[in-house]
Amino acid sequence: MMRESGFTVLELLVVLSISAILAGAASLRFHDILPEPSNKQLEWEAEHLMADIRYLRAMSRMDLDFPMNRGFWGYPNQVCHAGMVFKGDSYSIREYGVSSKLADADIEIRHHDFPAGIKAAKNSFTDLTFDRHGNCETPVTIQLVANSGERRDIIVDSAGRIRTKKGKG
Repeated sequence: MMRESGFTVLELLVVLSISAILAGAASLRFHDILPEPSNKQLEWEAEHLMADIRYLRAMSRMDLDFPMNRGFWGYPNQVCHAGMVFKGDSYSIREYGVSSKLADADIEIRHHDFPAGIKAAKNSFTDLTFDRHGNCETPVTIQLVANSGERRDIIVDSAGRIRTKKGKG
C-alpha cells in the first residue's frame, strides 16, 4: 500500500493563521514606534533651523574675511556681519556691511525653503543677528507651525542660547 506524504489542508490553515496573528501583532507594534509624518517633518525642520542658527552664531564669533570685506587690493576695508532673514515659507543667511540693511545684502550664504504645510512666524520684526561675542542682538522666538496644528518654538535669548519648545497651535 502506497502512502502519499504531504500536509493536510487543516495543517496548512493552522500554520497560516498563526503566522497571520504574528504578522498583525508585529505591524501594530511597528506602527506605534513610528511618529506621524507631519510631526517628524516639523521636528526635522526645527532641528535644521536650530543648526543654521548655531552656524550663524559661530560665524559671528569668528574673524572671517567675507568676500564682500575685501578692498581694491584684497585688504579689508569695512566690517561685515551676517544675519538671518525670515519670510513666511523660507529663510536665508545673508552677509551685509555696517551701513547696509540686512534685506539689501549683497551675498546670500545659505537659503532654505520650508516644505508645503510648514510656515514660520517671528515675535518681532527684526532679523536674527549676533554680535562678535555670540550674543543675540534682539532676542527672538520663531514659531514653526504645521497644518496639523503642531508647533515648535525656537527661542534665542539675549545671551545667544538656543532652545526649542513643543506646543499646540
